[in-house]
Amino acid sequence: MIGKCHSQVYAVEKASPLSALEASSIMTNNILVSIKAFVYGITLGVGTIYILFFNGALLGALTALVYLYSDPVKYWSLILPHGVIELTAIFIAGAAGLMIGRSLLIPKEHSRLHSLVKGSKSALSMIWGIILMLIVAGIIEGFFTPSKVSEIGKLIFAATTGILLIACLAIPYIRKTTNVDNPS
Repeated sequence: MIGKCHSQVYAVEKASPLSALEASSIMTNNILVSIKAFVYGITLGVGTIYILFFNGALLGALTALVYLYSDPVKYWSLILPHGVIELTAIFIAGAAGLMIGRSLLIPKEHSRLHSLVKGSKSALSMIWGIILMLIVAGIIEGFFTPSKVSEIGKLIFAATTGILLIACLAIPYIRKTTNVDNPS
Protein backbone atom coordinates (compact mmCIF):
# COMPACT_ATOMS: atom_id res chain seq x y z
CA MET A 1 0.00 0.00 0.00
CA ILE A 2 2.74 2.46 0.96
CA GLY A 3 4.73 1.58 -2.16
CA LYS A 4 1.66 2.31 -4.28
CA CYS A 5 1.19 5.67 -2.53
CA HIS A 6 4.88 6.53 -2.97
CA SER A 7 4.73 5.80 -6.71
CA GLN A 8 1.49 7.78 -7.05
CA VAL A 9 2.98 10.81 -5.26
CA TYR A 10 5.92 10.89 -7.65
CA ALA A 11 3.74 10.03 -10.67
CA VAL A 12 1.79 13.25 -10.03
CA GLU A 13 4.98 15.10 -10.89
CA LYS A 14 4.66 14.14 -14.56
CA ALA A 15 1.99 16.18 -16.34
CA SER A 16 -0.21 14.18 -18.65
CA PRO A 17 -3.23 14.69 -20.87
CA LEU A 18 -5.15 12.74 -18.24
CA SER A 19 -4.66 15.46 -15.60
CA ALA A 20 -8.39 16.25 -15.55
CA LEU A 21 -9.25 12.58 -15.06
CA GLU A 22 -6.60 12.21 -12.36
CA ALA A 23 -7.82 15.36 -10.62
CA SER A 24 -11.44 14.13 -10.61
CA SER A 25 -10.36 10.72 -9.31
CA ILE A 26 -8.35 12.33 -6.52
CA MET A 27 -11.22 14.70 -5.65
CA THR A 28 -13.68 11.81 -5.52
CA ASN A 29 -11.42 9.79 -3.21
CA ASN A 30 -10.84 12.72 -0.87
CA ILE A 31 -14.54 13.61 -0.79
CA LEU A 32 -15.34 9.98 0.10
CA VAL A 33 -12.72 9.95 2.89
CA SER A 34 -14.20 13.19 4.24
CA ILE A 35 -17.76 11.90 4.05
CA LYS A 36 -16.69 8.74 5.89
CA ALA A 37 -14.94 10.82 8.58
CA PHE A 38 -18.17 12.80 8.93
CA VAL A 39 -20.71 9.96 8.79
CA TYR A 40 -18.73 7.63 11.06
CA GLY A 41 -19.37 10.13 13.83
CA ILE A 42 -22.57 8.13 14.36
CA THR A 43 -20.34 5.41 15.89
CA LEU A 44 -19.80 7.77 18.85
CA GLY A 45 -16.79 9.13 16.99
CA VAL A 46 -14.88 5.83 16.96
CA GLY A 47 -15.17 5.43 13.17
CA THR A 48 -14.18 9.04 12.64
CA ILE A 49 -11.08 8.64 14.80
CA TYR A 50 -10.21 5.42 12.92
CA ILE A 51 -10.47 7.13 9.51
CA LEU A 52 -8.34 10.06 10.66
CA PHE A 53 -5.79 7.81 12.37
CA PHE A 54 -5.49 5.39 9.43
CA ASN A 55 -5.01 8.13 6.86
CA GLY A 56 -2.64 10.03 9.14
CA ALA A 57 -0.59 6.88 9.79
CA LEU A 58 -0.40 6.18 6.05
CA LEU A 59 0.80 9.71 5.32
CA GLY A 60 3.23 9.54 8.23
CA ALA A 61 4.68 6.20 7.09
CA LEU A 62 5.07 7.46 3.54
CA THR A 63 6.76 10.62 4.82
CA ALA A 64 9.15 8.57 6.96
CA LEU A 65 10.10 6.45 3.95
CA VAL A 66 10.73 9.55 1.88
CA TYR A 67 13.00 10.99 4.59
CA LEU A 68 14.92 7.71 4.73
CA TYR A 69 15.22 6.92 1.03
CA SER A 70 14.32 9.91 -1.09
CA ASP A 71 14.27 13.70 -1.42
CA PRO A 72 12.08 15.38 1.24
CA VAL A 73 12.07 18.79 -0.49
CA LYS A 74 10.78 17.24 -3.70
CA TYR A 75 8.22 15.22 -1.71
CA TRP A 76 6.88 18.26 0.15
CA SER A 77 6.75 20.24 -3.10
CA LEU A 78 4.44 17.51 -4.42
CA ILE A 79 2.33 17.19 -1.24
CA LEU A 80 1.94 20.66 0.24
CA PRO A 81 0.52 22.73 -2.64
CA HIS A 82 -2.74 20.77 -2.49
CA GLY A 83 -2.23 19.13 0.90
CA VAL A 84 -2.62 22.34 2.87
CA ILE A 85 -6.24 22.62 1.71
CA GLU A 86 -6.92 18.89 1.42
CA LEU A 87 -5.74 17.91 4.89
CA THR A 88 -7.50 20.89 6.48
CA ALA A 89 -10.75 19.84 4.79
CA ILE A 90 -10.38 16.25 5.99
CA PHE A 91 -9.65 17.43 9.55
CA ILE A 92 -12.72 19.68 9.46
CA ALA A 93 -14.80 16.72 8.24
CA GLY A 94 -13.40 14.71 11.15
CA ALA A 95 -14.31 17.51 13.55
CA ALA A 96 -17.85 17.50 12.14
CA GLY A 97 -18.01 13.73 12.65
CA LEU A 98 -16.82 14.13 16.23
CA MET A 99 -19.56 16.75 16.76
CA ILE A 100 -22.08 14.06 15.85
CA GLY A 101 -20.40 11.58 18.19
CA ARG A 102 -20.38 14.14 21.01
CA SER A 103 -24.08 14.88 20.50
CA LEU A 104 -24.79 11.18 21.10
CA LEU A 105 -22.40 10.77 24.02
CA ILE A 106 -23.26 14.01 25.80
CA PRO A 107 -26.82 15.01 24.87
CA LYS A 108 -26.95 17.68 27.63
CA GLU A 109 -30.56 18.71 28.35
CA HIS A 110 -32.05 17.04 25.24
CA SER A 111 -32.90 13.44 24.37
CA ARG A 112 -30.17 11.61 22.45
CA LEU A 113 -32.28 11.70 19.28
CA HIS A 114 -32.93 15.45 19.54
CA SER A 115 -29.26 16.06 20.35
CA LEU A 116 -28.21 13.91 17.36
CA VAL A 117 -30.50 15.84 15.00
CA LYS A 118 -29.27 19.18 16.34
CA GLY A 119 -25.60 18.13 16.26
CA SER A 120 -25.97 16.66 12.77
CA LYS A 121 -27.52 19.84 11.39
CA SER A 122 -24.71 21.90 12.82
CA ALA A 123 -22.07 19.49 11.50
CA LEU A 124 -23.78 19.14 8.12
CA SER A 125 -23.52 22.88 7.56
CA MET A 126 -19.76 22.38 7.11
CA ILE A 127 -19.97 19.72 4.39
CA TRP A 128 -20.41 22.03 1.38
CA GLY A 129 -17.37 24.05 2.41
CA ILE A 130 -15.39 20.85 2.84
CA ILE A 131 -16.39 19.60 -0.61
CA LEU A 132 -15.48 22.97 -2.17
CA MET A 133 -12.08 22.85 -0.45
CA LEU A 134 -11.49 19.32 -1.76
CA ILE A 135 -12.43 20.33 -5.30
CA VAL A 136 -9.91 23.19 -5.16
CA ALA A 137 -7.27 20.81 -3.72
CA GLY A 138 -7.99 18.27 -6.48
CA ILE A 139 -7.61 20.91 -9.18
CA ILE A 140 -4.30 22.03 -7.67
CA GLU A 141 -3.12 18.42 -7.43
CA GLY A 142 -4.20 17.59 -10.96
CA PHE A 143 -2.89 20.69 -12.72
CA PHE A 144 -0.46 22.73 -10.59
CA THR A 145 1.47 19.96 -8.86
CA PRO A 146 2.61 18.30 -12.11
CA SER A 147 3.55 21.67 -13.63
CA LYS A 148 7.11 22.75 -14.39
CA VAL A 149 7.11 25.21 -11.46
CA SER A 150 10.24 24.77 -9.33
CA GLU A 151 10.12 22.97 -5.99
CA ILE A 152 10.68 26.26 -4.16
CA GLY A 153 7.91 27.88 -6.22
CA LYS A 154 5.54 25.08 -5.24
CA LEU A 155 6.47 25.46 -1.56
CA ILE A 156 5.90 29.24 -1.76
CA PHE A 157 2.53 28.53 -3.40
CA ALA A 158 1.71 26.14 -0.52
CA ALA A 159 2.66 28.75 2.09
CA THR A 160 0.54 31.37 0.32
CA THR A 161 -2.36 28.94 0.13
CA GLY A 162 -2.00 28.24 3.84
CA ILE A 163 -2.05 31.94 4.72
CA LEU A 164 -5.14 32.51 2.55
CA LEU A 165 -6.84 29.46 4.06
CA ILE A 166 -6.18 30.68 7.60
CA ALA A 167 -7.57 34.09 6.64
CA CYS A 168 -10.70 32.55 5.07
CA LEU A 169 -11.33 30.38 8.11
CA ALA A 170 -10.58 33.15 10.62
CA ILE A 171 -12.63 35.98 9.07
CA PRO A 172 -16.07 34.59 10.04
CA TYR A 173 -14.83 33.99 13.60
CA ILE A 174 -13.37 37.49 13.83
CA ARG A 175 -16.60 39.02 12.48
CA LYS A 176 -18.68 37.00 14.93
CA THR A 177 -16.45 37.99 17.85
CA THR A 178 -16.49 41.64 16.80
CA ASN A 179 -20.30 41.62 16.49
CA VAL A 180 -20.65 40.09 19.97
CA ASP A 181 -18.32 42.68 21.49
CA ASN A 182 -19.86 45.65 19.64
CA PRO A 183 -23.56 45.00 18.95
CA SER A 184 -24.84 47.86 16.81
